[in-house]
Amino acid sequence: NYYHHRSEESGKGGASLSTIKNEQSSINAMMEWLYKRNEVTIREFDFKKLPRIYNDEEAIRRATFTPEEVTNLRKALFDEATEVAKDLKNKRNLTRFITAYYLMVASITGLRTGEQRQLTWGDIRFDTVVKGEGDDEEEIPVVAITVRAETSKVRKRRVFYVQDDELFDNLLKAMKPLMGKQKLSDCLIFSRDGKAMIKEHDILETFAWALKKAEVKDHEKRNLVPYSF
Repeated sequence: NYYHHRSEESGKGGASLSTIKNEQSSINAMMEWLYKRNEVTIREFDFKKLPRIYNDEEAIRRATFTPEEVTNLRKALFDEATEVAKDLKNKRNLTRFITAYYLMVASITGLRTGEQRQLTWGDIRFDTVVKGEGDDEEEIPVVAITVRAETSKVRKRRVFYVQDDELFDNLLKAMKPLMGKQKLSDCLIFSRDGKAMIKEHDILETFAWALKKAEVKDHEKRNLVPYSF
């Protein structure tokens, strides 16, 4: 009865439904990992089905940006990333650089937060697709992204393509020298050292800055979050 326990804890109504969902997902991801290594005898916990709640969480789910706002946000983030890239030895600059690219990638992929933060360089592949025929034929750069079953919220592997204006390429060129002798395919994409995921706090800080810089109207009342992409 995990949901009942967490929702009734001290504070304003306990933990939110989305928090509890993420916790249960994380717990069973851990159990799966332990089970494969013969550390436990059960593969997962059979949590009680969570209730459907249509309140603030549904408002957040529906909160999205206008096309114009997305364009302005991408410009603000790209300009900031370009500026801080001049000195990535500075820890703050490096964090802002990674989180800016994190948000730009979020805007072209629509990935869930947990899925995106756990992406490794081995999960992506640079490719091209051909559009048109004959003289009108054009090669368009794309990135194939694999979401592994163990990082997926629904525990199913999927592969999809996104048209990419060199976001992943720019990020790789900047971060590769910082990975040292590590096997690149195993390194986390959104990480300062390839091992530790970038903190959610840092993502939210850059997100809040970008909302103001892009002059997104009424962003607090609209419940806009990175997941809004």
